[in-house]
Amino acid sequence: MPTPEDRTPQKPTLDPVAIRDYLLTEVRGGLDHADWHTPLADALKGLSAAQALWRPAPGLYNIWELVNHVTVWKVEAARWLRGLPRREELFKSEAAGWPPAPAEASVDTSPEADTGGAGDAEWQQTLAALRAAQEDLTAALEMADTTPVPPDTPHLLPRGLGFAAGTPSHDSYHGAQIILLRKLQGSWPPERR
Repeated sequence: MPTPEDRTPQKPTLDPVAIRDYLLTEVRGGLDHADWHTPLADALKGLSAAQALWRPAPGLYNIWELVNHVTVWKVEAARWLRGLPRREELFKSEAAGWPPAPAEASVDTSPEADTGGAGDAEWQQTLAALRAAQEDLTAALEMADTTPVPPDTPHLLPRGLGFAAGTPSHDSYHGAQIILLRKLQGSWPPERR
């Protein structure tokens, strides 16, 4: 007959190196490689500043804000992987994780607007910041601590690895929101459905 100790759930043993290598594949693919979902870079391809600033209704996020948000959390995941302290302001205020887009009053944000390039340089800088955050996260993952976690700790993975594990699904989630916003504004290619 089993003793109570035999029925106590045991903490699973995970191989941090295998987890890190799997995450590297997922993180590298989330921005650029099509798998079962549209990569974030494809969801953003061909967008103008005006389209990125378009808001379906007051108080709702626009694409530019979604990109800023994804970038902030990629930067934070890379910080954690490097053993740096978390930026407490991101965890105290939802607004801290959602940097604002530029003032919309400066650009005609109607879906059919032709801005003549107004705001597009800043939008390209925002996309470059996303790309840089992606590359930095990948570099941090490559160097991540893969020392197994002691069995007497509540965590399953080394610091930062568990946090970084959420970035591919975070990209996918917000990438789907971007596609939906593009469909609502009419800027998503019709052949992509």
